Amino acid sequence: MITLDELDRIRAQVTKTNNDEYAMRRTAERQELQHTSKARVQNWPNTMEALRIKREEDRIKRLEDEEVSFEFTSSFGRANHCHATHRNWATKR
Repeated sequence: MITLDELDRIRAQVTKTNNDEYAMRRTAERQELQHTSKARVQNWPNTMEALRIKREEDRIKRLEDEEVSFEFTSSFGRANHCHATHRNWATKR
């Protein structure tokens, strides 16, 4: 015969093991699903992340194009006009 304290200890240990096993299995399943989802969405062009990256790339390209244009016009002696236009554009943003 076992005491009530021992029975409670055994029940707690068995319950803890079952809950831990279930939690670990569920966590692993969720991580696998999340990995699958991220892999599937990675190359989609219409996600919020993809749109944000595209906007940033377009902004950088536009700034680089303006810088090349500015350098080109300044080499032909129109630096003051181009610089003033560039300054006005920068203050409008």
